[in-house]
Amino acid sequence: MTLPDSTNEFKLEEAPEDLISAVNFGPSSSQFLLASSWDCTVRLFDVTNNTKRLQYNHDAPVLDCCFQDQLYAWSGDLGGQLLTFDFNGYEHQGKKVGSHDAAIKCVEYCPDIHAVITGSWDQTVKLWDIRAPETPSTYRVPDKVYTMAICGEKLIVGTAGRRILVYDLRAMNYVEQLRESSLKYQTRCIRAFPNKQGYVVSSIEAYILFLLLHKFSGVIGKLCQRLWSKWEAQQHQPYLFIIQEPHAKNGKIASIPKCWKSWLSKSGKAGIITLPTCSSPVVLSAKENTMATKITINSKAFTIISSYSSPNANFREILGELTDLTTNINGEECLIGVDFNAHSQHWGYRNEDSRKSTSGVYCRKASSFSTAAIPLRLLSTTIDKAGPT
Repeated sequence: MTLPDSTNEFKLEEAPEDLISAVNFGPSSSQFLLASSWDCTVRLFDVTNNTKRLQYNHDAPVLDCCFQDQLYAWSGDLGGQLLTFDFNGYEHQGKKVGSHDAAIKCVEYCPDIHAVITGSWDQTVKLWDIRAPETPSTYRVPDKVYTMAICGEKLIVGTAGRRILVYDLRAMNYVEQLRESSLKYQTRCIRAFPNKQGYVVSSIEAYILFLLLHKFSGVIGKLCQRLWSKWEAQQHQPYLFIIQEPHAKNGKIASIPKCWKSWLSKSGKAGIITLPTCSSPVVLSAKENTMATKITINSKAFTIISSYSSPNANFREILGELTDLTTNINGEECLIGVDFNAHSQHWGYRNEDSRKSTSGVYCRKASSFSTAAIPLRLLSTTIDKAGPT
């Protein structure tokens, strides 16, 4: 193992006496570094001059800290207390702003909405308006918060159970995206891309995962697929991907390897990608909202269907397309991947719409289409309590 070059490294004086929980450089300069520690302190370092400029204390180990600007810092501790500190103040102690019912694991500042955002082990996220922090807005999440990141107007929250939730900070009443990390073990950290197009997830298993908030595109898309082809494909050897709302260019899915084959519905919103492990795929139908292909595995034919319904589209139309396809396969095994754009309280929506109940009935009926075990190698992602989407 080659050790890194240490000629540009130096140790800061008066470092914390216990484990360091978080470090953050100043918002406008790398001269200043804020560090929180399990020794119950938050310290401000002048990196250029290698000196400790300021320090304030908590009553419990500090788990995270952040800059608001050049004048204020915020920090949260194991006891659930949130403190703010004025660097120009006369008193070298933090001001208690509020609390959670359990430890505050994450503290982030969002300048766009002038709010400090905290994530806690009490399964809540709170928004503290810095102009009136006494009355925070509280939002419940499925499990303990382990990590958070701000990505433009999006808030990305990583919780226990390997869940990843994406919120729009302008409308926090529902979850915009709910995913389960494909990494096998506990999520350790989430950080946003500088261009705000996606984020990186790390876990305690020493792997990282690149995720986009919207679509695969450009260099990042190619990087994600390169990582997939070198590791995931070797582990799982999948036959195909069923996708909805891909990034399409000239009627084709963009930024995929040339050895992959792809097909899109007429709307371009539903697609199927087959990998070299899948031999002789045949196109069955390309409808407005639905794409269907036939593949053969171990001398047995399977129908693969991908479908997408826009929130403003006629929902009966997509159900009609699916019914036509499944009726004409003559009892053959099939796999359906569909995005109904249905609202459910399980996913953070305030109310459930008619799509949720209608799609639920359809899915229960569709389960009778396939009764035998399908010998497909699939990468499945399950979300607790989730129903049809």
